[in-house]
Amino acid sequence: MTKLLKVGIVGAQRVGKSTLATELSTILNLPHITEIARKYNVNTTDRREYYDIQQNILIDQLAAERAHNLTGFISDRTTIDNCAYFINGAGSKVYELLKYFYIATRNIQNYSHILYIPIEFNIVPDGFASTDPIYQIKIDDLIIDLLLITETEFYTVSGTHSERIDQALRFIRGEL
Repeated sequence: MTKLLKVGIVGAQRVGKSTLATELSTILNLPHITEIARKYNVNTTDRREYYDIQQNILIDQLAAERAHNLTGFISDRTTIDNCAYFINGAGSKVYELLKYFYIATRNIQNYSHILYIPIEFNIVPDGFASTDPIYQIKIDDLIIDLLLITETEFYTVSGTHSERIDQALRFIRGEL
């Protein structure tokens, strides 16, 4: 029996997750769950509003994954990414933080494969994501910490776009 592919791509903003997910979705003929956060104005300075937005992003991410539960999917974000952004900016009470952490990290077991993309190139502005390289490094560190804390198996893809695709496909096919 073939394992249903539910591939999550993790990494900080502007490292190439969407580009890789789009290509893998086409090659593997799987639905592509695009970055949910783009539906929201995450650039708020109000902590309560930020908390509510991050809650909605997590809820929407889980719903999008459930919608493709029987077909599989390629997602250019995971609930681990969601958790990293929540931890970084919410300034929440411990209860809220732990509740979010629990939901986001428990869901990580639902992915069949996790691909991590490290920071390799300078940020190219897209009008949405932060262009602050310090912020990018902070999010990257949080994502790695969350993967390690949850003992999540992941594979790092790096290099050019074609090298990343080749590495990802070899990992997904069990050739690595």
